[in-house]
Amino acid sequence: MSTITERIAGIGSWRMPMTGGPITLSPNACLLLGLEGVPPDTLEGLVALCTREDQHLLRDACERGLNGSEGGRFEVEVRMQVAGRPTWFRHRSVTDPDMVDDSALVCVIQDVSREKQAIQDATEKLELTIQTERDRLRAASSAGIVGVWDWYVPQNLLVWDKVMYQLYGLEEASFGGAYEAWTNTVHPDDRAAADAAIQKALRGEREYECLFRVVWPSDGSTHYIKASSHTTYDEHGQPLRMIGINIDVTEQITRDEALREATRIAVEANMAKSDFLARMSHEIRTPMNAVIGLSALGLELPDMPRRAANYMSRIHQSSVALMRILDSILDFSKIEAGQMQLDLQEFELEALIEASTDLFALSANRKGLQLVVDIDQALPSVLVGDAARLSQILNNLLGNAIKFTASGQIFLSVRRRPTDDDFDARSVRVAFAVRDTGIGIAPEAIKGLFLPFSQADESISRRYGG
Repeated sequence: MSTITERIAGIGSWRMPMTGGPITLSPNACLLLGLEGVPPDTLEGLVALCTREDQHLLRDACERGLNGSEGGRFEVEVRMQVAGRPTWFRHRSVTDPDMVDDSALVCVIQDVSREKQAIQDATEKLELTIQTERDRLRAASSAGIVGVWDWYVPQNLLVWDKVMYQLYGLEEASFGGAYEAWTNTVHPDDRAAADAAIQKALRGEREYECLFRVVWPSDGSTHYIKASSHTTYDEHGQPLRMIGINIDVTEQITRDEALREATRIAVEANMAKSDFLARMSHEIRTPMNAVIGLSALGLELPDMPRRAANYMSRIHQSSVALMRILDSILDFSKIEAGQMQLDLQEFELEALIEASTDLFALSANRKGLQLVVDIDQALPSVLVGDAARLSQILNNLLGNAIKFTASGQIFLSVRRRPTDDDFDARSVRVAFAVRDTGIGIAPEAIKGLFLPFSQADESISRRYGG
């Protein structure tokens, strides 16, 4: 093998005649072994480069190669001193392509230190992981959390540790130590499923995992056990041994059942509340329709005095607003049911705003407040949207503004705003803003502005009625 080939491959070689004679080391072998000056020319000289513990390994392998045993082939890994440091080398005998009569023993050597180190690191990591898991299992078992069992299938011998007896509420003397003794401890309703899971594991269909109940003979209490195991088989696929664990999950199962029951009760209570709101809104709707109808008829009377007609108009508008509130209660039930939909219809913007301001004109006038409306003339007179819900929002804003304002004015601004690229050419963005000269909101209370039934100052409820 040429020096260039050996250097590219990262290997070296040495050669020794089968009939005896000096050993010849290739230049790259000397380089790998860190040899300076005259390299060893005898087998013992080469063996002396190994660590004391590994010298016999290389010597015995070479003697087997020289004696012709194993066809003259051998492979051995030994530690050899390189610059005073033990380094792992692999020696593998090969056929000398230049010797047709195979009269020389030729061996390729390769530095396998990194490979050995990687294997050692992986082994140490695996051993650490195994030891950690053993410690965890031992700690869990000692704490009475995990029980360990071992079933020798052909002999039908079932061995439990002490924790297993605690999990099943049994004394060691009362347990028969066989598969049938275990099945007798399982709740009758779970026995068939537990046995079926065991049989599948024995047939090699899947690993054993099962959740079942056991009844303690001492007090008749029921406990939930989660079990799992690993099965080993012989060369014919017959089960030899099952080793597994049991964990008492009664507390977890009890918590889960309590949570499911609490969730069921909450869902039923929410449904009852929604049903109550829907029924009450329907009950109130009947007399409210009468008020709306009669007030509408009263407005048509030709000889009604002006002031009485004004009062009748306010009654009609307030009744209509209250009917919208009833509709919003129904909407609340629809939102909870996931069936809320907008009612998109054409409406006159000025007429909608006028209806809302007329509704609060009397209460504003009684407090000496000036109610000012400013509508952008660039807005279309007719829009398409959910007028009822828009009115509800405006009524809430105007009502709160009047409630919390003692003097001054209420200003309603309606402005057209630019649309985004997501809007089509016919869409219009409208901004409604209500400004007042009332008590205002402290900056630190703004974050709770949209929380239900929350106010910056609890005294507000007493002073302003909510």
